[in-house]
Amino acid sequence: DVAVRLARVGWLHVWSSLEDVTVLFGGPRTGKTGWLMARILDYPGAVVVTSTRLDVLALTRRFQSQRGPVYVFNPAAVGGEPNTLAFDPLTGCADPVAALDRALDMVGAGSDGDHGDRAYWESQARRVLAALLHAAALGHLAMPDVLQWVVNPEKAKVELTVLLKQSPAPAMLDDVAQFIGTNDKTRTSITSTIM
Repeated sequence: DVAVRLARVGWLHVWSSLEDVTVLFGGPRTGKTGWLMARILDYPGAVVVTSTRLDVLALTRRFQSQRGPVYVFNPAAVGGEPNTLAFDPLTGCADPVAALDRALDMVGAGSDGDHGDRAYWESQARRVLAALLHAAALGHLAMPDVLQWVVNPEKAKVELTVLLKQSPAPAMLDDVAQFIGTNDKTRTSITSTIM
């Protein structure tokens, strides 16, 4: 209950504390999946497993579900496995700082640094997206609403204004007003970056 058996050398077993991180590297067909499943089945507490293969889940789910809930995060529905764990990007965004942090995470997450025009558009997109996330959270709305605002900001102008007037961060209302009032070329660049 306090360690994971890593290997056996002769009669000697090599162990790793449950508090340690264990990484297993190996080539194809070297027993990695079997080893991992045995560790999952033996582990006395909660387990987080990341895998691109569904066999680990299929072979351990029934036993693990007897110990407690089994959640699956599979937003792409790989192998037809339903997603049972979700993350709502609007959680916490009623706080303007959280909305800014979330937008920072969402826009340019795959960016590899500061590269002129790209950095500028990502900065603009983060400002606008933060305000939209904040407005949606204040109005108890959902991400499809944010998407509609990005697609058609002029149509959403009144709703966004009403929502953001409740905000403790008046600059967010200014960010949205500037976004809606800017020329089509600039707005399209910001919209494309957000999307």
